Amino acid sequence: MPTVLRLPLVAFGYVVERLRHLPIAGTVLRHTSLAAAGLIVVASLAFMVWAGTVAPQRVTLADLVVGNLSHMQTWIIVSGDLSAGAEATVGHRYVLTDPNVPNAIMNVVSDVQLQLGPATVSGNYTGGREPVPLIDLEAGYKWIGTMRADAVLATEPGPPWVPVGLVTAAVLLIIAARVSYPMFFDQRPRSAQPRPMTLPVRVRRGPLTAARTPVTGELMLAPGEPVGLRVADGETRRLRLHSVHTGVDVGELAHLTNSQPALQIRLATDELTLSFASAGERDAALAALIADADQGSRAAASQSAGLARGEVG
Repeated sequence: MPTVLRLPLVAFGYVVERLRHLPIAGTVLRHTSLAAAGLIVVASLAFMVWAGTVAPQRVTLADLVVGNLSHMQTWIIVSGDLSAGAEATVGHRYVLTDPNVPNAIMNVVSDVQLQLGPATVSGNYTGGREPVPLIDLEAGYKWIGTMRADAVLATEPGPPWVPVGLVTAAVLLIIAARVSYPMFFDQRPRSAQPRPMTLPVRVRRGPLTAARTPVTGELMLAPGEPVGLRVADGETRRLRLHSVHTGVDVGELAHLTNSQPALQIRLATDELTLSFASAGERDAALAALIADADQGSRAAASQSAGLARGEVG
């Protein structure tokens, strides 16, 4: 992965790692599934509230003429040219027109005085509802609608930012629980031959997200022998990849300022991450692990063949 793409991921992992050491944030990250589920439930409730809130719909005069408005929707926002209408004994009357929609007028009744000229008006739309093809208007048919204007122009509902924010937080929380610092990136190893050597390594036990402090150790390689790992004040243990429950990943541990070649070794009952001083040392350790695994496979195959011959005999 290019460095320019890796850096934001590593920075995110660094922030998450710092948060893991804070009491409240650490507790949340240890109970990711429960916290994320709670956020999604709250987001669903917030979306239901947003969707159920009565709000005006912005339309054009052309939408109203062709009937592009639900019969359930009566609160609208419409723009056009506002001119004075017939005199009224109560309130004020205006006429709203749109130069793009000939022969269509909207009678506007308002309890307050409105500004004439280009205007946007909101209010309760009372008719008409029958759709009229625009071609009929151009042919001379006259369309008339009616609405009672609001005293204060209504605002359009905004996007459901609260539900979106809560869902985003849930997704980030799920991702955060699965990232580590330093962050492991796969890398193609170079070809290497097993040879006897002792390599200094840094050892991290368990998943990288467990935030355990690494310890120093030595990796002992000897052709024909299992790979040995000795940590400070600890016993030497053998690292063997002899079952389907074991495996190794090759890559590097990336920090914000540097990176180290590394191996992630999955044993039957443990997981280790070993970081090395150079890629050559890492690849030599990998070659020794693979050679030992191949030797074990051949030995198992020979034993199985011998048992089969014994059963046949």
